[in-house]
Amino acid sequence: MTGTKPISEWTPPEVVDVFSIRQGARNPQNRYCPMSQAAFARRYGFTASAMADWEQGRRKPDPAARTLLAMIQKDQQAVDRLLGHKDAAPPK
Repeated sequence: MTGTKPISEWTPPEVVDVFSIRQGARNPQNRYCPMSQAAFARRYGFTASAMADWEQGRRKPDPAARTLLAMIQKDQQAVDRLLGHKDAAPPK
């Protein structure tokens, strides 16, 4: 087709620092305390054991998980709103 732009492809980051992303995430229960592995896992659909394995370097998140983690790192509040969390901050 003429005049159409090619669809760009998303390539997930090869490496994500899961611990740093979790530590930097806003905790809706206590803004002064980072979310636990279990709370972060529940909030974003991961298992607590996967979180522990990723943080300890025993496993690497799959591409979909790396994509979600990158999105959380970039704009956690937008991800929370998209997931329908009632405590998500309103858009800026």
